[in-house]
Amino acid sequence: MANVSASVADVLGTSTFLIFVMMLVVTPVRTITGWRWHLILRRDYGIAMFFTAATDITLAATTTGDTFPGSVLTRVGGHTFLLAGTLSTLLLVPLVITANRPAQQWLGRHWKSVQRLTYVVWGTVLIHLFLLFGLTTIFLFALAVSAPLAFMRIPPVRRWWDSARRAGRHRALRAVCTVVMVAVFAAGFVPLVQELAAKGSAAFVQQPVLD
Repeated sequence: MANVSASVADVLGTSTFLIFVMMLVVTPVRTITGWRWHLILRRDYGIAMFFTAATDITLAATTTGDTFPGSVLTRVGGHTFLLAGTLSTLLLVPLVITANRPAQQWLGRHWKSVQRLTYVVWGTVLIHLFLLFGLTTIFLFALAVSAPLAFMRIPPVRRWWDSARRAGRHRALRAVCTVVMVAVFAAGFVPLVQELAAKGSAAFVQQPVLD
């Protein structure tokens, strides 16, 4: 039963990261295409990520009793990767609380500063994955997914792309860059989805895939 619980925690952890990735995709898609209809999804993905992450970290902390007996805090402290995961989840709290228009109006110009915690969460999630998997496939897949999303957030790149798109310039260059970024993103995203499907189906039938 403990193995089943651990497998469910794996499923939730992978799901949390994939939801986070989908949230991060929203802004680069707007930059590349100019679309705005999908921007509301950023908030929805953020809220979904928080609840999935909270469930994941709770389950992970309560299914490590054989290795780290004692209280939940002892188990979290015993696994450094759980500390990183817990920090990521706690940092999501202010993001979720302020993910609404009244909070945006109340915070005014400070609202964007709060939302920039997303980048801190991004970093702690990658640290969590590195501590958990090391320089193996899962962490490398996460880096592949993150690379084009981070590239499109570099201020000079974002400004150049916005300006070129509005003026209709450098279409061939932008098309090539888009293809390359999509390819790199897919190289990390597709294996993560396959990993989730494999472990998810195994957990569903109570036959966990053991690493």
